[in-house]
Amino acid sequence: MDEKGFYQYDYGSDSKNKAHYGNKTLPKIPLDDIKFTVPIYLFVGEQDDLADPTDVQWLYGKLDKRVKGYKVLSNFDHYSFSVGKDMSWTKDVVNIVSKNSEMRAPQIKSNL
Repeated sequence: MDEKGFYQYDYGSDSKNKAHYGNKTLPKIPLDDIKFTVPIYLFVGEQDDLADPTDVQWLYGKLDKRVKGYKVLSNFDHYSFSVGKDMSWTKDVVNIVSKNSEMRAPQIKSNL
């Protein structure tokens, strides 16, 4: 990601990028092609060094009204989302999934 756009993963060298993408130039991800029907929620840690809060704020601006929710978590870094002690943010995710899910669990009838 840079001020010009959002790009596929950079494998660290022109030769590796060419091997993966067929070109040394990273393919741009067309954010404008993301449909409004896809509910997008962004969670960012204040101390995230991989998905920097400034970059996520830029992404939020680019996605505009497609973003249904945006939350900054204090004292979180990138790894806090998977191995952190504070997993309270998952309650928000469960609520979001429940609210946006078109599939509901079927009711099971008991013969007892």
